[in-house]
Amino acid sequence: MKQKTKIFALSMVFVFLLACGVVVNNEKFDSAKWKNGDERARGNNGL
Repeated sequence: MKQKTKIFALSMVFVFLLACGVVVNNEKFDSAKWKNGDERARGNNGL
């Protein structure tokens, strides 16, 4: 029973670390696009 708990905990840590490293957008920054863009283009979604 303890072995399964350890494996599960390590799996969750591994998944968390993978999720932290996921790159959502590989697009290079374009200052003109940012300056002329709306809130969504600037990354401010009203949160």
